[in-house]
Amino acid sequence: MESVKQGCGVVMTEKNVRSRLKTLKREYAEVSQLLSISGFGWDPETGRITADTLAWEELVKGKPDFGKWRSKLCRRYDDMECIFGNDTATGDRAVSGFDNFSPMQVDDSVNEFDTPTEDTDPSPTPSRKRGSEEGTSTGRRKRTKPHDDESHRALAIIAESSRKIADAIHMQATLDTLNHVNWQMITEKLEAMDLDLVDIMKVMKAFRSDGDLAKVFMSLTNTTIMRALVYEQLGRDPPPLP
Repeated sequence: MESVKQGCGVVMTEKNVRSRLKTLKREYAEVSQLLSISGFGWDPETGRITADTLAWEELVKGKPDFGKWRSKLCRRYDDMECIFGNDTATGDRAVSGFDNFSPMQVDDSVNEFDTPTEDTDPSPTPSRKRGSEEGTSTGRRKRTKPHDDESHRALAIIAESSRKIADAIHMQATLDTLNHVNWQMITEKLEAMDLDLVDIMKVMKAFRSDGDLAKVFMSLTNTTIMRALVYEQLGRDPPPLP
């Protein structure tokens, strides 16, 4: 988890990462299945799965769980493909590239590479025997050098993937917030505008009948725009700010 902390500035446990990876990998697998079906596509600008109404209706008949992708966004599919696209194993014994990586194994290998074995024995050694040992040590180093390179490449891949995972987690958390109406947040925003109870109830009723409008209000941070939207629902102009 140190690579995640250094690369992203995010502190998380291995359990957090594996849990989020499992969710992202499942979503990637579902979207990949959708894109393998004729008539389905992915719009990288909006993050939406594209298909005509008939294609969706036929899909939902056989796979009702996939109906959520008519409205659910997948903005980082290309990044998830970079992370999960090579994990082609399937079944109960399938192991992803992350699961197969062991930092302890890499540390042991690095220690082996750095240890000058031919110089650790201070006792006198006949030249012929020492030459044999040096040849053996050199041969061993030549054999382990590719492993050393692979370990460094694996570390670089994990560090880069960790940054992408952190970005994907942040993006998904934002999307999850916007895809679900947070009524407590809306109520707090309305109360901060000094509306009376009757007006708050009117606006809440309008938002409940139009979920997209409620999500728009949730995403706003500009006070003037928020007031304009709220008073439009009340049917009158907003009073001047004090």
